[in-house]
Amino acid sequence: MLKKRQKLEAVMGWKIAPPRLTIWAYLYGLMYLALPFLLAMLALDIIFYTLFREVWGACYGVMCLFE
Repeated sequence: MLKKRQKLEAVMGWKIAPPRLTIWAYLYGLMYLALPFLLAMLALDIIFYTLFREVWGACYGVMCLFE
């Protein structure tokens, strides 16, 4: 469920913004979550392509529809 955005908070009379994600948080998310996932999917795709092409002699992928 989505959380409501926090309201401005007062600390010693100063209004401060609520905590938020920075550009570094997004970059770390890409580096530690998205990139390993994409590399694993690429490795699986290469393995399946080689298996289908060399072992079974079958076509593998969308481009087979256009042949």
